[in-house]
Order: sequence, then C-alpha cells, then structure tokens
Amino acid sequence: ILDLAGLVEAGVRCTRKILDLAGLDEEVEVSICDSIGVNPFPSSWRKGAFSMCNLPVFLRDGEPRTRVTHIPAHLCLINTLRDSSKAVTILETGPLSCVSRALHSAPELAASLGLHRVVWMGGAIYVPGNVNGPNRDGSAEWNAYWDAPAAKHVIEHGIPVHVCALDCSQQAPLTSDLLARLARVTTAGGMGDIGGQMLAPMLTSFTGILDEREEGRNGGLGGGSGS
Repeated sequence: ILDLAGLVEAGVRCTRKILDLAGLDEEVEVSICDSIGVNPFPSSWRKGAFSMCNLPVFLRDGEPRTRVTHIPAHLCLINTLRDSSKAVTILETGPLSCVSRALHSAPELAASLGLHRVVWMGGAIYVPGNVNGPNRDGSAEWNAYWDAPAAKHVIEHGIPVHVCALDCSQQAPLTSDLLARLARVTTAGGMGDIGGQMLAPMLTSFTGILDEREEGRNGGLGGGSGS
C-alpha cells in the first residue's frame, strides 16, 4: 500500500478487509510503501478510502484479520522475489514508486531473481489524461504523474512492462447499466458486490439507464410534433 500523504491507515484497513472477505487473510501480507510522490493526488480521492472502510459489508465482518508486515514494501517485494521458485509478475495499480525503489536497492531483480514482467495500470497514450487544473495540459494520467521519475526508471530498466493505460477505460466505461449487471450476477457480500458498492459513489447520474429512457421520451415527442 502506498502512503498517499499520511492517509495510509484507511487504505491499509480497506485492503485488509478485501483480502479477508476473499479468503486470503492467511496467504497474503500487507506492506506499506512510504515513498513521497512528486505530485500529490487530490485530497478528495485520498479521503475516499475512509468511506470505503465504512461499507456495511466490511463493518459486519469485524476487525481486519490479514496481517500487516512492518518491512517496507520495496524490501518486502525484494524478499518475495528472492523466495519465489517461479517467475513473478508484478501487478501495480498505482504509481511505480515501490517497484522503482526495489530496482534501485536490488538492480539484479530482473536477471537473477525471477521478475518476469510488470503489469501497470498507468499512463494515457491515445486519449486525454485525468490530471487537470492550473498549469496542466490535461495529457497526464495520475499514476504516472504522481511519481513520473519512478515510472521512467521502471520502464527504462529493461524489464517487460505491460501498460494498461487510461485508454483501456474507454472500452469499459462505468455506467449504471454496468453496475446493474454486476449486481445481478453476484451474491450479497461477494467480491462483485463489494466492487459495485465501491464504484457506485463515482457515478453522478443514472448513466445508461435514464439516458435510454430519455431518448425514448424525446423520440415519442418528436414523432408527435411532426405528425
């Protein structure tokens, strides 16, 4: 877990509860990366973890059971690679700070420690970014922008990096229809249900559902006025 400006407690608690409910509390440990990014995330995004901690499904389950290690995340990553008998793929859904620090501390990771590849959710290639505001041109994506030097270091290190850029989200937009479909195929308290509860606050309208109804109304009115 990356410590985003001192709000790491909520992120750690939320992550532990997800692992608990996924039945992985005996298999996975949570570690914390104390890297400081060049550009901090918006405070509203960082504080969102506190809301997630209070989802009913988490509260009903009691206190987190998944263990938290006190070993810094980049050293924990190095130890995991050294102990693994198989080639490892790192899935990074945030900034590449921790991976970059691991490579700085153990440059031989890729060659001798079995690091197969890094799959990274970050960047924006053929679509606009999501970093907006004064003195920003809107081309950057937050996971890259938070620690651009780390992203540059990992990408140029020579390890295969598979980038799932912001472009991918254009193929799977978040809509009310998507959440409704997710709700129909998941059980209460299951991973899909938890995901839906986390995503729901991000919608600010009934995207997809009311849009279709509105189109039907407009079509009916248009036909009546033209007849």
